[in-house]
Amino acid sequence: MKKRISKRLDTRLALYLAVALVALVLLFVLTTLRFQQQLIQQQVQQDILNTTQSYGEGIEYMLEARMNAIEYLVEDIAEQGHELTLYSSTRRSLQALFDSFWLVDGNGNILEKWPHSLNENAIKRNFDSLAKNILNNHGNNQSVRISEPILNPMGAGKPVIQLSLAIQTNAENHGYFIGNVSLEQNSLLNRAKPVTIRESGFLALSSVTGAIIFHPMLAEPLGKIPAEQQLLIDTTLGQNKVGQVIHEHEGTLWMQAFYRIDEAGWVLAAVLPLAEAMRPLYELRWVLIQLGVIATAMLVVLVFVIVHIKLKPLRTMGEELTLVRKSERKHINLPGSVELDELAQSFNQLIKANEHQKKHSQQRQAYLDMVLTSSSVGHFMTDPKGTIEYVNDALVEITGLSRSQLLSGEMLLHGPDSNKKKMNLWFKNAIESQKESSTEYQFLCTNQKIIWLKIVLKPVFDHGICLGHVGTVTDVTSQNIELASLRSKVNLDELTGLMNRRGIEQVMTTAWNEARLYSRKLTLMALDLDHFKAVNDQHGHEKGDWVLKQVAKLLESSVRDTDWVARIGGDEFIIVLPQCPHNRAIEIAERIINNMKAINAHQKLPATTVSIGIAEMVPSDQSVLDILRRADKAAYEAKHQGRNRWAVAEAD
Repeated sequence: MKKRISKRLDTRLALYLAVALVALVLLFVLTTLRFQQQLIQQQVQQDILNTTQSYGEGIEYMLEARMNAIEYLVEDIAEQGHELTLYSSTRRSLQALFDSFWLVDGNGNILEKWPHSLNENAIKRNFDSLAKNILNNHGNNQSVRISEPILNPMGAGKPVIQLSLAIQTNAENHGYFIGNVSLEQNSLLNRAKPVTIRESGFLALSSVTGAIIFHPMLAEPLGKIPAEQQLLIDTTLGQNKVGQVIHEHEGTLWMQAFYRIDEAGWVLAAVLPLAEAMRPLYELRWVLIQLGVIATAMLVVLVFVIVHIKLKPLRTMGEELTLVRKSERKHINLPGSVELDELAQSFNQLIKANEHQKKHSQQRQAYLDMVLTSSSVGHFMTDPKGTIEYVNDALVEITGLSRSQLLSGEMLLHGPDSNKKKMNLWFKNAIESQKESSTEYQFLCTNQKIIWLKIVLKPVFDHGICLGHVGTVTDVTSQNIELASLRSKVNLDELTGLMNRRGIEQVMTTAWNEARLYSRKLTLMALDLDHFKAVNDQHGHEKGDWVLKQVAKLLESSVRDTDWVARIGGDEFIIVLPQCPHNRAIEIAERIINNMKAINAHQKLPATTVSIGIAEMVPSDQSVLDILRRADKAAYEAKHQGRNRWAVAEAD
């Protein structure tokens, strides 16, 4: 039942449409997800880039404010005639911007310090290691220099940066101002440190040399950035101020944005796991999958309903066709659609034509049955495999068997035991070869009388396909009795045991009459041995007689049971071939010529060949002698052309 449902047109059509709709829904969902992925990724990248840029600009502003304050201080000192003192207002401004600072003269003497609690001796002790190298690097550069982050020994080892500027007039160095900014106590940096992007994203700040200024996962101050991360920063930014990249680290994809702080050479980075950034997409994916499943289910149901409704006329037509096949209807109704109406009209026309053909076939069958029934010859028909499907009344009368016995194939089994195997083999070969075949055998009637039956089996073809076989059965008992009389001693050649001239003339006359009466083919062969005289002359008549006997055996073995062979004198022979097709006669002639070579080989006698003339009965022949005359003429032509060959006679 399930198999039948799966083969229904409406079921398969609905399934195909459902699969197509599912594919479209799936394509829509995938396209939407792809578009949303790009959109969300671009949005998140823009968000973290904005965050990085916002905090980076704030750090730049913080550094610029301190750099500007130092530059204003140097300008004030220059206006005072390079008197290295600080006004109260200037000092207060610097105290608001720096955690500590000091002013030294050209010789390194401390002129000003803040906070005042700083020990001057401690400043002097650490001056060389803390600031001297930085100050010496100024040279003639009149811009503020920002140092690399260092651990300030004067601040309990806390990380600081130093902003320094030399106070110079031409080549004269009057002194230096050094301002210290704590990286742990700066309010702006402290606001940036705890910033989180989404749930686990964060900000990190590093110097130009790779020193980490702050990082949420760094326990020790001023750690070093891994070389791989530093290379990623350099590659991403290049000469640009901002940049962003998606990078894999330890099996996790990270979305990163960088902002370069040019004044200090720092890089501010915003980092966010890509999976977290794309979480809204995953939530959207789940929603779309649910909606897709619901929509697909609804579409599938809708498709099945629509197909079921729209194909109802087709199902109705199928039901009517079933009734027509059962002969319960003689036509089908028009369904009401253009295509199906045309199909129904064509089918109704086929039904009418089939009814007409069926009626005509029945009439032809009745006529054929009447012809076969009235025929005195037994007839039977088989399928391509040899199963008998029809026998006529004449066959029942000839054999004395019932119709059921004949249909079961018992006709071949009624006879002497020696004939049964031979007949079964002949019948099997005739069916499998699909060629015309005939045979005669002894049949044991139900009254224990033995008669001779001749069976001729012919295949029936249609466009090269074997449809079956048609057989005819004839009682040839009287003919065989007559043939037996023909084979009496008076009609036999004493040397070879073949028929002599007198016997073969009677056979030819009988074959001629039957061929004329039943419109059958009749072929004669005239054979004349080549070089036979050399055998007699060189080896004597005893060897010549031996050759003639061997030739007689060869000729009898080369023809059919229904054919006749005769020696009419000396080295001349005649073969009578009743109902023999032209190509079959040529095959027999070639077989005889090829086998003649072996007769004298082992006796070391002169090679004896044969020239054969073949003549077939034509409408202009007045007697069998006309055929024989043309066969003799053809044999002469074969001998004239070089012997050891055959030639076919032309009609007069």
